[in-house]
Amino acid sequence: MSPTLQLLAKAELPSGQWLVINPPADWRQAGMLADATLYSEEWAIARQLDGAQFGLLPETPPQTSDILLFLPKAKPRFQQLLQTLLKDMPAMAVLWVVGENSGGIKSAVKPLAERFADVTKVANAKRCGLIRCRDPLPMGASTENAETPAEPLVFQQWQLATAPGLFNKGEVDQGTQLLLAHLPKLRGRVLDMGCGGGVLSLAALAAGAESVLAVDSSAVALAASQQSFALNGVAGAEVQASDVFSDIPRTVGGTFDFILSNPPFHSGIATDYQPAQQLIEGARRYLKPGGRMILVANRHLAYEQWLDASFKRWEVLEQRNGFKVLVAYQGG
Repeated sequence: MSPTLQLLAKAELPSGQWLVINPPADWRQAGMLADATLYSEEWAIARQLDGAQFGLLPETPPQTSDILLFLPKAKPRFQQLLQTLLKDMPAMAVLWVVGENSGGIKSAVKPLAERFADVTKVANAKRCGLIRCRDPLPMGASTENAETPAEPLVFQQWQLATAPGLFNKGEVDQGTQLLLAHLPKLRGRVLDMGCGGGVLSLAALAAGAESVLAVDSSAVALAASQQSFALNGVAGAEVQASDVFSDIPRTVGGTFDFILSNPPFHSGIATDYQPAQQLIEGARRYLKPGGRMILVANRHLAYEQWLDASFKRWEVLEQRNGFKVLVAYQGG
């Protein structure tokens, strides 16, 4: 059981109508708050939790008495979630925030104290903390809307949507830029796996792709990609929530001519190689004959072992600035 859940199991949370926001993957195994309404911004987790909300921002049921928020890694995303919750919280509801010390739970006290009259640290164990917040302060005359898109990032010929909690918000990371430098002339249908803000999808269409499917497990990324496509007025691009290939239909003979990806290797603050491994091991079944998968990865990540097991032919196109671009060929 994850450290935050171990802490919560000993905290003796009160009974009531709970909303639980972004619980960890092992939430069900903990056996707590069995009747709670659940929300997750990660499709990989939401699909495991029957009836859980999935989307950019949670909806608070009117009968909610308590809200349990698992602290997000990105501070701007924390601010966005707080703003949304305060707008919809019932008057007497209590907000509980739990997180690991390494994830910033200690520094969460200050922004919470700016929004609640009563902020109390109620538990501290397993290098985690639990904070209880009561009596929301007046929000003032702010006209900010948590759903309003931020100013777009201009990169090459595109405008890219940015969003709180998006990977490398405010810039295109070096790995993705290296992959873009090796993007060949494309054709047919392209899969952008782990689409983030949608820059690989836009580049694929500019390089000749007829259509692009932009896939991500993150509701934040899916919303940002959708906004990027709208900002650039592109046709032929669609978004879909999926845990790698979990929700992508497969066509006999292959579904995609190309797969492009800068696969993530973190889940929150923890290292997680599983998405990259699932992508490499499953890609062969989704590529058409003669198709290619082009990846960028940190140089130290040993993706070669999975490529050896899944493809007869693959190669390293370039290694630079701590990154490497890999290409795998369908059909030898």
